[in-house]
Amino acid sequence: YYVVDDEKVNLRVATKFMKTCNLPCQTFEDGSDLPGVDALPTNLHGILLDIVMKRSDGVQVCRGLRSGGCRVPIIAMTGNVSRCGDV
Repeated sequence: YYVVDDEKVNLRVATKFMKTCNLPCQTFEDGSDLPGVDALPTNLHGILLDIVMKRSDGVQVCRGLRSGGCRVPIIAMTGNVSRCGDV
């Protein structure tokens, strides 16, 4: 699994969660750090992707992966919070 998040605390939490579930993972601090679709490992089972990062837009990263042929599950996540009226 790949875990992509620009917040170090979120990366640590996600890594501990994955370890608890006995799932190997590799972390990336930004969507632009991900390898290209052609370089993704064939045994990649999924990507946990922050959708709100400082340097890259997670939605655009997801679209780029999909348009390049990536078919592994991508789980969108964010540590950002907002009040209901702001959404």
